[in-house]
Amino acid sequence: MISMKTMCTICKKPFEHPDYIKKITCSKKCTGKYYSIKFSGRNSPNFDVKRSRETREKMSSAKLGVKNPMYGKLPWNKGIPWSIETTKKISNTKKRLYKIGRIVPWNKGKKNVQIVWNKGLNKNTDKRISLLSFKLKEAKKRLLNDPIKSIRYRKKLSRIHKELYLKFPEERQRLIIARSKIVYPKKNTSIEIKMQQALKQKNIDFIINFPFYNSICETRIDIAIPDKKIAIFCDGDYWHNLPTYKKRDRRINLGLIKGGWKVFRFWENEINSNVDNCASKVMEIYRVH
Repeated sequence: MISMKTMCTICKKPFEHPDYIKKITCSKKCTGKYYSIKFSGRNSPNFDVKRSRETREKMSSAKLGVKNPMYGKLPWNKGIPWSIETTKKISNTKKRLYKIGRIVPWNKGKKNVQIVWNKGLNKNTDKRISLLSFKLKEAKKRLLNDPIKSIRYRKKLSRIHKELYLKFPEERQRLIIARSKIVYPKKNTSIEIKMQQALKQKNIDFIINFPFYNSICETRIDIAIPDKKIAIFCDGDYWHNLPTYKKRDRRINLGLIKGGWKVFRFWENEINSNVDNCASKVMEIYRVH
């Protein structure tokens, strides 16, 4: 057998091979690279070839079942996650193809093609929703009943939100504006109703649950007089005496004062004992402004 020397077209290294076999690469690795360069992408003979529907169906049926070369075999990459570089490449390629119009979303320009499975259903009419609702309630109960897990969950959620707001400050502003537009089905407390009636007797116009936000805080003022920039809060003796509520109230007061508002905070016992005196304090500032 006569051998001859040839240079590999990929790695440019000389190698020997029998003269009766035409070889242009020295190894399987180089052969794979050669075919990927020569016959992939735009170099492929099937690149941009448009086939009829019948032809596509024939090609598909020709590789069904036992005829498929992968029949009964597992893909070589099953269970192997993509690397970060690969995912980035795929993402960038898809973005580029979407941009030039090579890939068109199947639902582009179409309406009402995707219908939510639970549209119009509730837990009283559908067993799946009632079961899901029950599971969520039970999971929440277990989380709240476990003091260690609930504290960890709150801390983790707080950390995620802080990181998100630091990275995207405009996202925090967007959420604040969105929340300020939500109409809460809030029921006025007894002390808020008493305060509102006392202000009405003094002919003071006001707005209840008035949304306010700035860089320091976001809140809903119990009773607000926006023209005069007067904010009135009716605080319960128990809840607003707790450390967390005290800290939150101080931050809200600071935010309102920075915004040029005059803040009144009346305790439950003050309003119940003498609501007219509380309204008179507001009236004094109302007349001055």
